[in-house]
Amino acid sequence: MVDFSNTGSIWVVTLDESETQQLPAILGATAPLALAAGPMAPVVLGAIGAAVPYIIEIDKLGGHQGVDINGVVGATGSSLRPG
Repeated sequence: MVDFSNTGSIWVVTLDESETQQLPAILGATAPLALAAGPMAPVVLGAIGAAVPYIIEIDKLGGHQGVDINGVVGATGSSLRPG
């Protein structure tokens, strides 16, 4: 299951390999990520949606172990690290 957490405006999404490979499908408005992100969903989905090709590449570089995606509400972009 998609893991979402936040501390104030800082958010973290952790995706396992299967979730990373299904990333376009889990970005829908009623998908688990949107439900987990709650009111932060538009920001989180927008940032991740814009970075899908990059996220897939980071997963490949990390040996297909999934990814952690971090972002800050109000800041442009996100940071990634292999899972």
